Amino acid sequence: MILMEVRYTMKRFGADDFLDNVAPYAAMSRSEEGNYMYDYFIDTTDDDTVLLLEKWENDEVLAAHCASDHFKKIGEIKEKYVAETAINKYYIEEK
Repeated sequence: MILMEVRYTMKRFGADDFLDNVAPYAAMSRSEEGNYMYDYFIDTTDDDTVLLLEKWENDEVLAAHCASDHFKKIGEIKEKYVAETAINKYYIEEK
């Protein structure tokens, strides 16, 4: 199992606009085979920071997600709204 922790620092537009724009593509990501979580959160202490938590079955389904059209569309939206991205990838064992 793979857990992705993605932290976005917003440009001047703000987190709410970003989340409104990515919402339909996030829903597509949630419906992908092998996806167990795809949820955005606004930092409670800094409203210019957004956290995305993703949980994937394995590297193959994550690679398929990264090759999808909706992933590319999220990338286009990020260009407008996101100043910085920090990604942490964890391999976890389910019990």
